Amino acid sequence: MEEPAEDLSLNKILERKTRKLSARMFFEVLVLKNHGLIDVQQDEPYGDISLKLTFSFSKAHI
Repeated sequence: MEEPAEDLSLNKILERKTRKLSARMFFEVLVLKNHGLIDVQQDEPYGDISLKLTFSFSKAHI
């Protein structure tokens, strides 16, 4: 089994994106979390959100 990838920074992903696109992408993060495909962590209010793929994501038929 492969090692999971490093955490991704949502702030880094959303750099130079419009507010509208950022809102859409944030919603998709919530959907992926709800389906158990990613784990999310935010260490402080209004801080960066770290994203990590789950084992379920690698098994998903997308």
